[in-house]
Amino acid sequence: MIEIREARVEDCGQVLNLLTQLQNIHTEKRSDIFRSGQVAMNKEEFLAELGKENEKTIVAETEGKIIGMIVLKIIKVNNPILQSRVVGLIDDFIVDPTYRKKGVGKELLDTARRIAIEKKVESLELNVWGFNESSIHFYMQNGLKVQRITLEQKL
Repeated sequence: MIEIREARVEDCGQVLNLLTQLQNIHTEKRSDIFRSGQVAMNKEEFLAELGKENEKTIVAETEGKIIGMIVLKIIKVNNPILQSRVVGLIDDFIVDPTYRKKGVGKELLDTARRIAIEKKVESLELNVWGFNESSIHFYMQNGLKVQRITLEQKL
């Protein structure tokens, strides 16, 4: 059975391992942008994030093992050229490869969506790298749509 819950202090090591997996995926595909051997977050940063009102780290756990995670950040957009609004930003999202395509990612995303609705968020947003076609497909299958596109040209 898979339990979806907020991360706790004792989850730190396993969450950091998942974040390292995520960093490694990005480094493998875009080493021109991502540095190898870097960690996305350290223990102190993880512990500091646990207490934030507008930031939730949600984990999927089975048999004592954290198999997936999603970070939801609630952000107020205040920009003179944009409409003021409250956005739920999905910052880090990963499911261990062994557990992909088993509904874990959907449960994590649905939980983040429920929390966002409770906090009166107007939209969920995230950035995804173009190489990550399986994630793009997953997001679109789960109701997200393209909002903007970043293009690049190597020189």
